[in-house]
Amino acid sequence: MRSALSRIPRWAWWLLLGVACAAGAMATRRMGQGAMLLYVLALPLELAGRGLRALSLLGGFWNILAWGLYGLLCLLPALLGLLAHGRGKGQGHWWMGIPLSLCLFYFLYRFINPALLAGLTGDGLLSLDASQAKLLSSLVCWSAGAAWFGLWLLKRTERLQVLAGLSLVLGLAGVFLMVELCYVRVYELAGCLVSTGIQVSGDGGGLGLLFSALSPVRLDVSQALRIVLNAIPTLCLLALLPTARRLLQALGQDPYGVAVAPLCASLAAGARRAVYACLFVTFASNLFQLFLLGQGDVQIRLVIPIMELFLALGLILLADWAKDGRALKLDNDSIV
Repeated sequence: MRSALSRIPRWAWWLLLGVACAAGAMATRRMGQGAMLLYVLALPLELAGRGLRALSLLGGFWNILAWGLYGLLCLLPALLGLLAHGRGKGQGHWWMGIPLSLCLFYFLYRFINPALLAGLTGDGLLSLDASQAKLLSSLVCWSAGAAWFGLWLLKRTERLQVLAGLSLVLGLAGVFLMVELCYVRVYELAGCLVSTGIQVSGDGGGLGLLFSALSPVRLDVSQALRIVLNAIPTLCLLALLPTARRLLQALGQDPYGVAVAPLCASLAAGARRAVYACLFVTFASNLFQLFLLGQGDVQIRLVIPIMELFLALGLILLADWAKDGRALKLDNDSIV
């Protein structure tokens, strides 16, 4: 199975991620952000809570089994952390499994029997809407899990060699940029479709009946242009990531090889163009807001693509570091 997945080209995985993010953005816009968050984040806890509750209501042995599964599921992060610590592989992040287990003990039981737990503890989650309480509970569990994953990723990056660590960081940056482009920007663009409030009548035969009760939409062109403008730095950086990865591969094979110099030049030139794009977007977006203010749009915010700017500067430093290392090696060879 793993060998079959490894044969899939890298661009296919990126395409799949982009399509999934775009579909998620459209679904979120249609369902509402709160409903989509509840569906995605709370669904695992909701299914586990319903299953354990149904098993417990059978009584007898099944009730004991439900309690055992509940305890094992909640203790699993702590047990995994202690096991990794015992093997010497969990330094720096093993302890994060303990607060995650405590969160699961409390919040998972809210999905099993929320009324009983709220009555015993007297907390204020019972006074909230059921969906809000579930969403807040799942957010706490997911935030603890994200902290554990972040510490684990930091420790793994520290154990890697420089080039492998840079490759991992570039991969994570690519995922972040793809999510920003295909989810955030698509979600914002979908919000630019404004309903006209005019319903289509059903007098046009079959097609009229098909589209009856639908309200035509119009595109808010000014907002759409602003969103497309803000996506330019992301597109520039996504186009640079394959070059950066090829440079890291060339450095891993031969840091002073002939293939390093053109890759360094190409990466540095592209990264400088990305920096120029960030600076242009910073100026143009804020100037565009001034124009929209004259049209009656008063949504004012400072637009600075700071993450994209820092990533582009980091790619410039990577290219210069590789180029200077090769130049120093050539100078030493010429002296010898």
